[in-house]
Amino acid sequence: MEQATDQENPTETKNGIRLKLPEPGSFGRSVWLLGIIVVVLTLTCAALIYRLYPTIVELTHSSASLFHRDVQQKRSELESLLKRCDAALKALSQNEALLRYVQNPEESPTVGVEHPMQSHGSLESHVKTLYDLHEPHFRFLAFYDLRNDSLTSAGNVTEADLAAVRAFVQSQRSLWRPDVPRYVIHDATEHGFILAEPVYRYPRPAGLLLVRLRPTVLHQTLGLHDNSNATDFFGIANENGRVVHGPRDLAALHFHELIGRTAPLDSSWFHGVTKVRVGDEDIPAMYAFSRFNTWPVALIAMAPEEKYTGGYSSRIMIAAAMALPLSILLVSVAAAWTLREMKHVHNELKNARDVLDKQILQRTRDLEHKTAQLEGEVAERKRIQEELAASEQRYRAFVENATDIIYRTDPMGFFTFVNPVAARIMG
Repeated sequence: MEQATDQENPTETKNGIRLKLPEPGSFGRSVWLLGIIVVVLTLTCAALIYRLYPTIVELTHSSASLFHRDVQQKRSELESLLKRCDAALKALSQNEALLRYVQNPEESPTVGVEHPMQSHGSLESHVKTLYDLHEPHFRFLAFYDLRNDSLTSAGNVTEADLAAVRAFVQSQRSLWRPDVPRYVIHDATEHGFILAEPVYRYPRPAGLLLVRLRPTVLHQTLGLHDNSNATDFFGIANENGRVVHGPRDLAALHFHELIGRTAPLDSSWFHGVTKVRVGDEDIPAMYAFSRFNTWPVALIAMAPEEKYTGGYSSRIMIAAAMALPLSILLVSVAAAWTLREMKHVHNELKNARDVLDKQILQRTRDLEHKTAQLEGEVAERKRIQEELAASEQRYRAFVENATDIIYRTDPMGFFTFVNPVAARIMG
């Protein structure tokens, strides 16, 4: 029976050894089983990569969008900073031209630098120019010359206003002394508040600069009415913590006690004035001078005994004689305030840039770590696949080169003998 079976099954002689070939269908089933294992492992690896891919894409997109948003924000901040720098440079150029003209009125203005005094030389034109600069805040502006008792005015001034100004000048003339500058707000009920600034030519006052604020300024900006008492409205806290209320108290305050011996047009003189009292509220001096830009002359006391070139007590007195003290002071205040804001914005941009650099570095490290993990997993799956392929080749070679009988069948195809080792290998 065994001999008949051997004759029916095909045989092959290899290297002098007679081998019986297995049935064609059994080897195909083994290869199919190994193929299923390889496909399952490949699909598992692909599913893992597919699940991790959205995370990588999301991290990349979020980092890119955050970086783009930060770049746009920094770009807008830089554009705003450039605009502020241009405004500050323009204000500084204006201030320099005005100071040059005040110190040397005969000298021609700098070419390319425009200022209100460029084409005017008379006292009337100076008063008109100063009024035009502050027309939204002033009802009228007048300069009373004490040397010849003449009055030069600009704006919407009536006969009643002129009469009130003359009466005010006569009533206050006895209070002016060379050693005590006076800044007085006159309460004329029917004519509104009149702000008066004496203009000194050492050692005696040469004139008086008077302005009347518009009711809208008193109502909206200062919170006062025409018939209110402005004496107790303003106050200054000096570096010693002393609070001075009202212009009349401020008039008796010595110059160096308030702001030291610094030149008036130097922006550092603000360091001595820490706070300004407005009503019941203390606000920073720099903000107060910037906000109430029609009142700075009422908050500054000068020292007329300090002599400067030309016999004037200071450069600000020279500017006052030209009817331009307010303009020069406001330009200086605006320049100092703008430079301070520029420094603050620069520090904020620097801090934001440092934070952004740290975030970019941290997220770059996270992406590198994730990439390294994925590369390690891919390498591990590749190694497993290579081992499976090597095992398949080894098992196939073992079966193809086997020298023992793997199995026997009868003519009906039933197994009569199976090699235990081959059965264990084939599963």
